[in-house]
Amino acid sequence: METKRLNEDQTEALKREYQAVMKLNETFTAVNDNLIGAREKLQQFADTMDQTDTLLDIWIKILSQSLHTQRLLSDPSWQGQTTVTFTLYTS
Repeated sequence: METKRLNEDQTEALKREYQAVMKLNETFTAVNDNLIGAREKLQQFADTMDQTDTLLDIWIKILSQSLHTQRLLSDPSWQGQTTVTFTLYTS
């Protein structure tokens, strides 16, 4: 009788341990899923940053060119590209 009771106690202990392990497994699965989601979001963020960097580089080039053009057009001594080319070939 005592042996039967010991086996029942062991069985109950094993069931409780199994349930605890299953809960841990569910928790680890949820953590893993969240980490995968975070990795995807970080990759999207990195891609967005790369695109932003590219767009900023383009904007800086456009701004630089527009400032250069504005300086040329504001310079009273500048007579246009045709005059500059003509002067280069006739000198």
